[in-house]
Amino acid sequence: ETATKLMQYAGPGLLTREVATEIVETIWPSAPKPAVFKAVMVCTQYGLNPLMKQVFLIPFYNKDTKKDEYEMVLGIKAKRLIAKQRHNFGYMDDTPRVMTTQEQERILGEVDKDNIMAITILKDDKGNLYRGYGKWPKTKEPYGSDKGNSKTNMAFIRSESQALEKLAPGELPTGEIADETYLETPPKIIKISTENKPVDKTSSELAKAPSEQPVNPPVVQQEAT
Repeated sequence: ETATKLMQYAGPGLLTREVATEIVETIWPSAPKPAVFKAVMVCTQYGLNPLMKQVFLIPFYNKDTKKDEYEMVLGIKAKRLIAKQRHNFGYMDDTPRVMTTQEQERILGEVDKDNIMAITILKDDKGNLYRGYGKWPKTKEPYGSDKGNSKTNMAFIRSESQALEKLAPGELPTGEIADETYLETPPKIIKISTENKPVDKTSSELAKAPSEQPVNPPVVQQEAT
């Protein structure tokens, strides 16, 4: 009955605050009000829909507080959709792709032997370039690897997310980013510790290594070609 009721909202189009609240509270009935409010605001302001796997509330069991906590996560496709609605851009130089040794040395100052390093280069209709960088540990299997997710894919998502934020600074919703292909709705409870909690993580990373810090690349200015 619940699934049938929600299916009427499964499709493109703006959600009202009431409908968005109903969807979020139905899918994640245990989520606290602050988490629900944040997800609802993102849905209504940016035209996103949890039923289309664009917005998630990921539950985590905090080993430190002994409580379940929720965090809003955006699907990478949702971030692309919002950026496309506001900017004309394309992907350059076969990106996202793995960075070459020369690129790592030139941009990051050294070669990272422990992580897969990825780069995404976007070009807008004015000729400006926006570079994003991301990494994923070579020794850690990502969440959803049994379904086809890969370490390289996670590095790609990180780099693309950063490039999109440089393309549209202040225009994209804040929140963690993930490949929605490998997220469940509703997802299973993931046990983590908040010690050394990262500031920029994906839900897939949280499932495996919550203490892994994201790459902190140098600030790259817009370039005109």
